[in-house]
Amino acid sequence: MTRSGAERAVIVICDSLRADLITPETAPFLSELSERAAAFAAHCSVFPSTTRASAASIATGCRPARHGLLGNTVALD
Repeated sequence: MTRSGAERAVIVICDSLRADLITPETAPFLSELSERAAAFAAHCSVFPSTTRASAASIATGCRPARHGLLGNTVALD
């Protein structure tokens, strides 16, 4: 808890990294962190499951149809 009484969280996102590939041999820091941290395993990705669309959905809480990022490319006028 902080002085204000609010709890804080750190969200670690490893794009395209499967949880079963995090081992003490391959990723020692992430392995130790995963043993001490809370995890949410009952999740599902948005569609399309591209990096930009997924990151925008995590940041906004909206699906891609709402936030408008439907892929990894950006059209510049």
